[in-house]
Amino acid sequence: LGMKKISILLLLLLPLFCFSQYEKQIDSLQKIISKAKDIDKKGNAYAELALIYLDSDIQKAAPILDQLKALNKNNECPKCEAYSWMYRGHMTSRLGKIKEAIPFYEKAYKKAKTFHDDYIYLKSKAHIAQCLLDLNTTNEAEKLLLEVLNDYKSTPEQIGLEDFYYLLGSINYEKRNLNKALDYLIQGETMIKATDPDGVYFKI
Repeated sequence: LGMKKISILLLLLLPLFCFSQYEKQIDSLQKIISKAKDIDKKGNAYAELALIYLDSDIQKAAPILDQLKALNKNNECPKCEAYSWMYRGHMTSRLGKIKEAIPFYEKAYKKAKTFHDDYIYLKSKAHIAQCLLDLNTTNEAEKLLLEVLNDYKSTPEQIGLEDFYYLLGSINYEKRNLNKALDYLIQGETMIKATDPDGVYFKI
């Protein structure tokens, strides 16, 4: 009984321990935001702060994302706006509103396309595909993934495509197309190893 009480107490305190580990980082980022004159530096700090709150205190992420988006006044930081939309999609999805997250990802990739940012474009498209899979619309997700891969067939190792290979591998595995699934997963893993030698992103 004593151990059970201790276990319950630890579970109750765990969120406090998790948040406290971010406190120094949050303070540091807030100082950068208050002092930075360079808009890219300020935008990076807002984006990093938003990610911390998405992991630790999701309700605090929304106003940070509003401030990140606001940096694009007069089109001074389009990347800031694109990231704000993508992270808004993350927030909405993590709150269990999968279908409602998709329009935010759409705004992100459309914005990214205006300033030719392949990374944000691809990440946002991949998140849409993941949402479609979560909504059990596998065929629609597969169609989107294949269309994007076709658009990038001249640059098959573009950073960001690893998500597409991984998702297509998972889809084909579920369909029992094992050889095709393995080909996609190997291609994704090869790309991951090129940028992440430890392979911590995902494993086959």
